[in-house]
Amino acid sequence: MLFCFQPNKNPLQFKVEKDTVFTPVTLNKELAKDALAHVITASYLYKNRKYRSQ
Repeated sequence: MLFCFQPNKNPLQFKVEKDTVFTPVTLNKELAKDALAHVITASYLYKNRKYRSQ
C-alpha cells in the first residue's frame, strides 16, 4: 500500500503492483492514520535531533 498525503486534501491510497503500477483503492482511514503518525513522528525526531544515541 502507498499513501499520498497533501496539505489541505484528503489522503489517497494506492495498491502497488510490479513496483511501477499504482492502482487507486478505497481509503482505509485507520491505516492512513497510522501512516501519517509514522511521517509525523519521523519528522519530529529528525527536526529535534532525537534520533541520536545518548
